[in-house]
Amino acid sequence: MSIKELHGVSVVICCYNSADRLPATLEHLMRQEVDSGLPWEVIVVDNASTDDTGKLAKALWPEPTPVPLHVVREPEPGLSYARKRGLDQARYELVSFIDDDNWVAPDWVEKVHETMKFHPEVGACGGRTEAVFEAAPPFWFERFKNNFVIGQQAEHAGDITWSSGHLWGAGLTVRKAALQELINNDFKHLLTGRKKTSLTSGEDYEICYALRMAGWKLWYEPSLVLRHYMPQKRLTWENLMKMYRGLGATTIGLDPYLVDVRYTSRSMKKFLGRLWLWQLFGSLYILIWRRRKAWASILWKGFRENTELPIVEYEIGRITALCRHRDKYDTDIQEVKSSRWRKLDESTVRFFAENINLQQQTSCCLSSKPLVTALICNYNYSRFLTQAIDSALSQTWKPLEVLVVDDGSTDDSRTVLRQYGDRIRVIFKENGGQASAFNAGIKEARGEIICFLDSDDFWYPEKVERTVAKYREAPWGLVCNDLQEVNEAGMDICNQTHAQATNVTLKSGYLLDFIIEQGSAWAFSPTSGMSLPKEIAEKLWPLPEEEWHICADSPLAYGALCHGPAGIINEPLGAYRVHDVNNFTSRKRDKVAYRLEDFIVLTKRYLFLKDYIERIAHRPLKKDLKDVYPFFHSWCFISKNQPWRDLIKLWKLNLYHHLIHRKVVNNPLYKTARFLLVDTLLTVLISFRLPSPYKELRKRYRQRIRVLSPSTLSYLKESMIP
Repeated sequence: MSIKELHGVSVVICCYNSADRLPATLEHLMRQEVDSGLPWEVIVVDNASTDDTGKLAKALWPEPTPVPLHVVREPEPGLSYARKRGLDQARYELVSFIDDDNWVAPDWVEKVHETMKFHPEVGACGGRTEAVFEAAPPFWFERFKNNFVIGQQAEHAGDITWSSGHLWGAGLTVRKAALQELINNDFKHLLTGRKKTSLTSGEDYEICYALRMAGWKLWYEPSLVLRHYMPQKRLTWENLMKMYRGLGATTIGLDPYLVDVRYTSRSMKKFLGRLWLWQLFGSLYILIWRRRKAWASILWKGFRENTELPIVEYEIGRITALCRHRDKYDTDIQEVKSSRWRKLDESTVRFFAENINLQQQTSCCLSSKPLVTALICNYNYSRFLTQAIDSALSQTWKPLEVLVVDDGSTDDSRTVLRQYGDRIRVIFKENGGQASAFNAGIKEARGEIICFLDSDDFWYPEKVERTVAKYREAPWGLVCNDLQEVNEAGMDICNQTHAQATNVTLKSGYLLDFIIEQGSAWAFSPTSGMSLPKEIAEKLWPLPEEEWHICADSPLAYGALCHGPAGIINEPLGAYRVHDVNNFTSRKRDKVAYRLEDFIVLTKRYLFLKDYIERIAHRPLKKDLKDVYPFFHSWCFISKNQPWRDLIKLWKLNLYHHLIHRKVVNNPLYKTARFLLVDTLLTVLISFRLPSPYKELRKRYRQRIRVLSPSTLSYLKESMIP
């Protein structure tokens, strides 16, 4: 997402034979009360007019005037072509599109600038529209006024990116950088908008849907008031029927942008929803069966001015357009899915669509030059601390603050820290563990983004700059980058990254479903490759300190996913130091301890996520950790005294895991049969107190559960070995 400074406002009027409507529109623009320090301009786009629209516009605008008016001609008919020409001609960052029959309020330009200035994450905004009638409106107008672009655009002011998802073209203000970013990444309209007398539209909705897929937000501001002149000839019954049929035809051009929102669950319905034939049958079903009351009303009351008829015309328009664009429908969906301009993948769109209320709690708006906090947590790593701090201070991104939390070190860490003077900020505290150190740092951090760094690791110089650039792309809940594994001296180990060494696939997008289905899987970088917006970190604060004395990057990552998708930079932007003291390395040498700790950490991650989701979203998780085969397998053979009691359930989970969820294609029957035999053999061996690795695992499990927190112990207590 690219954001530039707001330098001014360009008002673009798209016209087709507008000689009789344009004078009143220009007159209202002349009345604008704009601060002298705000530059703005008016651009009239003559879209293949056959009257004197261009000449009239120049004649009506007074000379000399501090506000310039430019007239440009677009020979290709179609509103989308006219808007693109206006965008190309606009000098300023904010482009406000109004129609030739729109009368803007005197504070329109000022409010447009104010709204977009304070919300740099917003790609487009719109306001409230009032009707001005040439004559008394017909009785049916109130029911259909929204289709004439009259009234409130949304139920609430503010961010409507996912609650509504679109704004009207009349009075639509866009950030030029946002639209230019789409165009530079090969965005092409599937809809061309109104052409001359044609009432087929929808290109304004298409722009809005594309902007939100590119990571921009949509904003509704009711104080932005526009009056829409409604001539009597437009408010005829025939015109309404024609408009509704055009609206129905428009929907097939919008389907590629909406398929992920309509079918949020991963199901057969979502797969079928992408197919032209399914859409055709569905539309026929709606027309024939779902609209049966409308047909009954038409048969009883007749066709003339029956308010049920427009809904029927809408479905007929959609079916007609589907038949006309049979070959193009599936292609358009695939094109939008794989487009370069799209920043949010399907899983991310699903997250936003399913968690609208959750998203409204977090705006995560970054300023044009955000302050970044490098948060370094240290405990007795004085020999590595200097390199960590120096790597943070040498970052190419400025402004940057370096905040070090010393968690009660007993070595000479304090001496090292005092050498930096006021170049860094330091918090000294008693030893409380990693979560405790994170809590202290998050509370004191001043930056809009917090980048975490373990004191035994270090960053490459462009780490923070690349992270900020990633946050510009989309409203990520967290951003992770890979790390290069180095030895104690800081030299590369086998030229492999930490993700490669641990067989972790860094995944981007909405990952909550993946995490739960995989049994609290880890799909992130460790602490030194992780960053969060300060706003989200504050929502997670305080992290549970008793539960997360170590591995506190788990609640950071899992909690952040509840507020936004994960953004991934697959390149190593720092170094992960492998040495004799860090917990990960020491556990890895002891295979029994490593497996047991991994099992318990999975449980703790799940319980944290379950508690957090219930607390902030007031809903349970879709799946229990005990219903996941890998976890249940370990749970049976490590902790259960009589594992054979759950052997049938274990087989069922195994079948689901390997035949359905994992979609195994390489001889799945063999793989499943092998697991059935292995599980049975393990049950028999454990019953006879064999094999020895499991004896050791079960022995250590008895010892480990004695120091677990009450919540973790409660979750596992039904399986405790006597």
